[in-house]
Amino acid sequence: MKGRATRAMFALVFLAAACVTTTPQGDARAVRVTTNPDVVRGCTFLGNVETGMWGTIAGGNQRSSWANERWLRQDTERLGGNVVYVTSNDRTGASGEAYSCP
Repeated sequence: MKGRATRAMFALVFLAAACVTTTPQGDARAVRVTTNPDVVRGCTFLGNVETGMWGTIAGGNQRSSWANERWLRQDTERLGGNVVYVTSNDRTGASGEAYSCP
């Protein structure tokens, strides 16, 4: 019984991850990515953004930093922002701050 539950859980995680995309949608390609805090001075802070862990778990690999940036761009665009200030980005995930800049 334990083996069936483990296989079922793995299948659910895999299927959920298969529905996740890392391709920027809509205006996410226009979101600027920066690690320079001077770029966001005078901009409006919209919220914190971070990558999800589903792609890493289901894929069995660590995600690349460019894929992390795609996630951050998407989340920033969803918040109405045009710049994401990346505070952390490594092969296990990324986080940043979404801004709306003139």
